[in-house]
Amino acid sequence: MASADTARRLPYDDGTGIPVTVSIRVFAPNEQFGRYQIVEKLGGGGMGSVYRAFDTSLARNVALKIPHICLKSSPELVERFRREAQAMATLSHPNICQVFDVGNVNGTHY
Repeated sequence: MASADTARRLPYDDGTGIPVTVSIRVFAPNEQFGRYQIVEKLGGGGMGSVYRAFDTSLARNVALKIPHICLKSSPELVERFRREAQAMATLSHPNICQVFDVGNVNGTHY
């Protein structure tokens, strides 16, 4: 659970056209997120945040993308994120990050 100083509120359209507000989790350095240990926040925008993290299972540094969707978001948005990850996992190019994992930790998708 995020405290008030580690979360922000974001207006969000859940696909119904009705703006709603969701709490966006902000991770601190050294915080554990599933098998990933957060190192630092690299950036973020309206769609999500990207963190430098360490994959403790495979002992490597990764970029961890956390979209601004939650279990309460429309199932269509969650499925769209999953399809995007599956499509990206098929690509191989030096200028594109490779996708190694997709999932959800306590309702937070990554």
